[in-house]
Amino acid sequence: MQNDTSPNSSTIVGVLPAVAQVNSLRHGKEIHGFCVRMGFVGDVVVGTGILDVYGKCQRIDYARRIFDMMGTVKNEVTWSAMAGAYVVCNFMREALELFSQLLMLKDDGIVLSAVTLATVTGVCAKLTDLSMGSCLHCYAIKSGFVLDLMVGNTLLSMYAKCGIINGAMRFFNEMYIRDAVSYTAIISGYVQNGNSEEGLRMFLEMQLSGINPEKATMASVLSACSHLAALHYGSCSHCHAIKIQKLGPESTGNFVLLSNMYSAVGRWDDAAQGKDGSFTGPDSASTAKSLYTICFSITSYVMTLRQQDIRAGLESKFGCEQ
Repeated sequence: MQNDTSPNSSTIVGVLPAVAQVNSLRHGKEIHGFCVRMGFVGDVVVGTGILDVYGKCQRIDYARRIFDMMGTVKNEVTWSAMAGAYVVCNFMREALELFSQLLMLKDDGIVLSAVTLATVTGVCAKLTDLSMGSCLHCYAIKSGFVLDLMVGNTLLSMYAKCGIINGAMRFFNEMYIRDAVSYTAIISGYVQNGNSEEGLRMFLEMQLSGINPEKATMASVLSACSHLAALHYGSCSHCHAIKIQKLGPESTGNFVLLSNMYSAVGRWDDAAQGKDGSFTGPDSASTAKSLYTICFSITSYVMTLRQQDIRAGLESKFGCEQ
């Protein structure tokens, strides 16, 4: 700063999020040292910002030290930042233990936010901790946070990843608002729990609702097609993914799924392209399939699944299609 004007605590608070975003540990340490010299570390907002920087830089030891030094001045944002730091550093159990401590402080005037609840529910999803996740669901209902889209999506993902797919679908149907994350969670849940045809049906519903898929959505759809050897729909989805830029050279995992799908039906040339990541799309010179083509394709496909024995039907219907 010019004119020998030193930054105050408000300036520091404005700078810290930028430092955290670029994960600059060096700048974070320099700002921390400056705050110690100027006596700013006693400010809860400054302290929380420094903690967040260390967490984003994966220095959980520094983050925890700041957290402990803040003593009784910690607020809900501080606790949430510490939980987030544990998640970033993959200390999931520690994040749950911290949340349990936070719940015991509710009587001290600390009120949980939707962000904190979503963060901890996401931890339960990663750990497939259904017991704790169910408790968080009850808390979300009592606090009204169950209506928050972010919280709802993490609860949905938690039930799906814990294998409670019927519970996940029931919760999905009760959601007032849904977005691409909501649909991706339920589609992925069906595919991961061995019900790929229902996953494809939910993708159809997503398309008809006008919600655009994400990269994670297309990965689950391609996985479903790979499991079911659904060549025609898989090819349509492959083209659609390229058209909406959800499948690029960096999508290594998706190329493996495509390779598996084409291998399952004997399309060895296409499968080979998937192995080396050189896919340009089925019939590479052709235009990507339209939304109508995809919707028509999956509607016909799902109806076929309901009318025929799945394995016998797939072999006869898709096995020789080119």
